[in-house]
Amino acid sequence: MARPSVSLCDTVPSMRRLPFRSLRLIPAMSCLFCLSATIQVSYAEESRLSMYLLSEAWEDETAPGHVAVMARWERRFANRHAKLILEFNTETINLELDQIYLASRMSLGGQIRAEAFGTNVLFDYFQNGQYDAKRTIAASNGLANVWVNWNPFSRFYLRHENGLRKWLSVPVPGRTSPKLELPEDSLVYESRLNLTWWNLDHDSAWSQRQRNYPRLQGFAVGTRLGANWQFDTKPWGARNPLIFTPVDSRNQPENFQWSVTQWFLGGWKLNDGVRIQINEEATWAEGVDDLSRRTVGGLTPFTANLPGMPWAYLHADKYASMTTSFHFRTFVADLEVGPLASGIVVQDFERIGTSQFTPLFGVGGFVDYRFGPWQFDIRGGYSPSLKALHPQQGAWSVLGALGWGSLL
Repeated sequence: MARPSVSLCDTVPSMRRLPFRSLRLIPAMSCLFCLSATIQVSYAEESRLSMYLLSEAWEDETAPGHVAVMARWERRFANRHAKLILEFNTETINLELDQIYLASRMSLGGQIRAEAFGTNVLFDYFQNGQYDAKRTIAASNGLANVWVNWNPFSRFYLRHENGLRKWLSVPVPGRTSPKLELPEDSLVYESRLNLTWWNLDHDSAWSQRQRNYPRLQGFAVGTRLGANWQFDTKPWGARNPLIFTPVDSRNQPENFQWSVTQWFLGGWKLNDGVRIQINEEATWAEGVDDLSRRTVGGLTPFTANLPGMPWAYLHADKYASMTTSFHFRTFVADLEVGPLASGIVVQDFERIGTSQFTPLFGVGGFVDYRFGPWQFDIRGGYSPSLKALHPQQGAWSVLGALGWGSLL
């Protein structure tokens, strides 16, 4: 079976439901999924069901935490090794068909995805250590995306994606100021080129989606080049100086937007009972807004992690982050525990209060327990630098997750 392609930017924070209006952009995608009709059920190798419940809490009276619920059904077929996926993640529905092989090293795939009211967790807005409900919005989008995967040689993988996304944003009832300017409900063409060198050993987390935190052995490194063309743009946000102090000028999207992301995953045994893992990513983007910036904060698999910082506390287009963890085996089979530390250098003027690149760090620990088809995770930590930057903001966070999965 081909190694999975990985890009850290594929992980996007989700508090979503299906916006049916967004689905108007995707009829052209139906021809792709008609290919699934060529896959005979009699050739099916296996079906898998995975699910998890994840919750993270932090020290804030107004927005003290969030919950994510995921259920995923996956069907793999012997004919051309194709894979059909239907996934529900909190307020996201994703239908995906992948690994339709054209040749031994080249395959096609595509997806239809809809997410409602919670894209990039914009229903929360933190600024300079204060939660400001007047600046929140509920953002939805529908995406139709196709891609080609190519493994030209050895462990090198190339993936080229092309998609159309339709945005729809509305005020959060009872919270958003009526004077807040909403984003343009625009159509966006998106192109992504992923270049990956994959030298990681197999881990069950790559195929069993109830496991959110892979146990790494080996390394993988990649680059993701992104380009967007947004058909309609306008400045949006808290722009009226008579209503908002300070005025928020962070969201002035351009028609052409681009980004470069570099990422690294690595894990090595120090001895029979200790392993070190490193998770690193860095992005530079221009012309974007909060709809597509990377969310920073917390310990979920959806964000650039920083223990002690609330989920999506920052929205960054220029940053570099790294998380290092030490994994200790215990006398209990398949139980790992250990400390972790994260650091990030980020530029986020309006939310931090400075235009300079700001270094932040957090420390914490984790429990990772795999018992049969079950997965149990606890993670938590504290950020002294966040407390020093914004003394009024609480600086601890804790995450718990319980997952289960099985072949059907």
